[in-house]
Amino acid sequence: GAGCCGNSNVHSSRRIKPMDSRYGTGKEFMKKELEQEMGKSKIKANRKQWMKLMGAGEGLSDTERVVQAYLKREGEFRKLAGKGIPNEYRWDVWMALMDVKDIFSKQKYDSLLEEVEDIDEETDPIMRQIIVDVNRSFTWHPYFDKNVNEEGLNKLKRCLKAYSAYNSQIGYTQGMNYVMGFLLMISGGREVETFWLFVALTEGQSETFTPGIEKLYTEGFPLYFEFEQAFEGMFKENVPELQAHFDELDFKGPIW
Repeated sequence: GAGCCGNSNVHSSRRIKPMDSRYGTGKEFMKKELEQEMGKSKIKANRKQWMKLMGAGEGLSDTERVVQAYLKREGEFRKLAGKGIPNEYRWDVWMALMDVKDIFSKQKYDSLLEEVEDIDEETDPIMRQIIVDVNRSFTWHPYFDKNVNEEGLNKLKRCLKAYSAYNSQIGYTQGMNYVMGFLLMISGGREVETFWLFVALTEGQSETFTPGIEKLYTEGFPLYFEFEQAFEGMFKENVPELQAHFDELDFKGPIW
């Protein structure tokens, strides 16, 4: 069942090493999106602000500098995060904002994998669905292309299996594979951290993201309908002419 576990040190002293360039990296994945959204000049100015916030941090890794900045200057840290995060700091900032260090445990993750190790992937409905969905996740991305390398697929499969044991009330729901897979890409394949960040997202571990997205996956998907209602309100407010046109066509939000 769901629950927290003993802490272990989530952060290593090494610098983030993204995925092999043959597969594409989380940094590359986000680069074009950021440049389109902010423009190169704004990205450069934003990076300078982050470097100033984090300080020199002599003898510290980027990971440790991010955590140090978060603990000492949380208000400024959160404000700057809202303006955009440089690719090289993105994963560590997400980890800090979601307070993953408070729940992270490599030992617990390994024990969850042991729980599901002997479950038959062909006969168990949850395991069978995980395998089906993993094999059709991000098929356009080389990191999840089994013809190139199965590392990404295997890590995604383990993360989803572990979560099905961690939260046995939900088990696994379609759609989790895309959230978990995206996190794996951005993290550079940091499997255990990806798992615990997903847990933090679902449970609302941090005040940054409360109450979490777990109800996207519970029976009836109640959070989905809350999101849908909120979107329809914003859509009507911002593009009323288009909303009126859709109403004339009886073209409802869930359809598109």
